[in-house]
Amino acid sequence: MSSSEKEKSEYLPDLIANESVLWNQKASVNLKPLLRNGCIPIILLLITPIVLDSIVHATPASLIIIIALYDVVAPPALILIFLYMIYFVVQSKKTTYYLTSERLLETRNAKILEEIPRENLQGFETDQFMKSEWHHQNLGVEYYEITITDQKSGKFMILTGIDKKSVSLVEKWAKGNRL
Repeated sequence: MSSSEKEKSEYLPDLIANESVLWNQKASVNLKPLLRNGCIPIILLLITPIVLDSIVHATPASLIIIIALYDVVAPPALILIFLYMIYFVVQSKKTTYYLTSERLLETRNAKILEEIPRENLQGFETDQFMKSEWHHQNLGVEYYEITITDQKSGKFMILTGIDKKSVSLVEKWAKGNRL
């Protein structure tokens, strides 16, 4: 194993004998779940009193009940949502993807979370196991979200923040071509 391969696999446990790291990349933050599970609930918490006020037509007794409930529910809910968002971003930044000579790996904190063997992808057309969609653009570089499905086991892996060159690299790797 060369020194660059040692650096790449420094935090990668459980390499199989004669397995080498061909490519690795840190994950980026996937904004879809963050928006869906974080920002949208915050917006709902902010809009709820206005909607409830218009529904009950602002009678003093009902307004007092709404304000009391909102004062009890909203602060803990906002704190929990913000904690979730921070946790989500930190976990995303700890995730790294590896292409080895034998497997595609998703790791976090030096532990393998998901793996798809290369042999399970061979023999299938690219559109049968891989779907890529545009994720974002940064400094003129387009990044994609790749979903790789292992047709044999039914498992799938979502790789976020992958550039176009790496998308084609994963495709070549899965078809058994040399990189």
